Amino acid sequence: MAKFQVIRPFSVVASGKRTEYKVGQRISETAYDRLTKQQQERFLPANRCRAQSWTDAEYAALAEAYMLHGQDRKACLRHFRDFSDRHSDHAITFAAYSAASLDTLNDLEGFKDFANGLLSALNDLAPGRFTATGRVQTVDPLDALLASVRS
Repeated sequence: MAKFQVIRPFSVVASGKRTEYKVGQRISETAYDRLTKQQQERFLPANRCRAQSWTDAEYAALAEAYMLHGQDRKACLRHFRDFSDRHSDHAITFAAYSAASLDTLNDLEGFKDFANGLLSALNDLAPGRFTATGRVQTVDPLDALLASVRS
């Protein structure tokens, strides 16, 4: 059975009940067939939809979720879902793990790939706490002195 994905958000009121269709949400072919032609124009077959890039606002929402809930992935997922439905649960969980691996307060290792937008959003909330290696960058005092003399 084919699936259809929302490409432009809208809502429908039927029998006094409002149904929201958010960007990225998928519905079945049966549900799609019940919509009007005008409403169907806001969908594409799911197999034609590419993976969605994250927006700066979504990175900020995920960073906020991580700062509030730490490594509690389910709480991060629920918090992020209040903001957006555009990404799969797996993508959000992966991004939350990525945030944890960038956090210098954790000893989580293994994530080598991360989004610069996520690192930037995390550093906006807690400057210096998050690094690309997930480790505190230590500077040898002698190296710092030499660098200042050279400049």
